[in-house]
Amino acid sequence: MCTVTVAQEILDCLRVKVSQGEIFTAFDVTQAARVATSETVLHRDVRNIVGNEFVSGAMGDYQRQLVELDAKDNPQALVYFPDGTDPYDHPMAVRPVAPDPADDEVLEDTVGTDSTNPDVFTVTAEGRVNVPLKLLSKVDDTGGTIDVVVNGTLHCQKPNADGRVRLSGFTVKKVRILADAKQITIDNA
Repeated sequence: MCTVTVAQEILDCLRVKVSQGEIFTAFDVTQAARVATSETVLHRDVRNIVGNEFVSGAMGDYQRQLVELDAKDNPQALVYFPDGTDPYDHPMAVRPVAPDPADDEVLEDTVGTDSTNPDVFTVTAEGRVNVPLKLLSKVDDTGGTIDVVVNGTLHCQKPNADGRVRLSGFTVKKVRILADAKQITIDNA
């Protein structure tokens, strides 16, 4: 737990970044606060204060997104950014490589759709389902994961490096896959 003086310094550094429309992580605020005060500034305190300010709406039109960083072991961090800007403009952000649409047929683990119902997909012989990119594009992945509900059970899936979500362990031959802005839903067909 930090002192009132340190907490105020953290808030001041955060307000400067927000007022200048900067794209930043909580660690950027930690570094600024450490320069601004001679007292000990713990990153966990900064992370908590920045997260609370965001959730409370004190940061105005800012958004946040979990982003991989160009650092040792490729850590992930929440990047805070003004609405209408790109979180990948943060200097340490690693922009994901979009898959080539021409590779769709090669990479599809889900064999294909049922000709009578476009929402029904055939499961591979290995019991895998690859959620089609056209369905993934409908879902908001603000937190860096996709909510996938499989037969009523929620799974938070991080997309693979190629932007795809693959699931395994299916024992049925066909599944129904639906998507909306909040989640992917997979049920036995």
